[in-house]
Amino acid sequence: MRIYPAIDILGGKAVRLRQGRKTDATVYGNPLDMAKKWVRKGAEWLHVVDLDGAFEGEPKNTSNLNSDYTCVRRRPVRRDSANILSSYH
Repeated sequence: MRIYPAIDILGGKAVRLRQGRKTDATVYGNPLDMAKKWVRKGAEWLHVVDLDGAFEGEPKNTSNLNSDYTCVRRRPVRRDSANILSSYH
């Protein structure tokens, strides 16, 4: 079994929403720091969620994801752009 730690991004911060409400979020800080933490703990994959984009209907945080998260493992970020785009419709 594989476990994929999730990093949800809202307003540039790593958060956890209570019952999906953006007005009820626990803030964990910098998403890149969270990614590095999970990698140090042995994560090989991360599930990164653009909550700003989900709430606003178009991607908001994807422009920084590739450059930011590549430095975590020195690998390109894998994403299925068709699925990313379809999730906003």
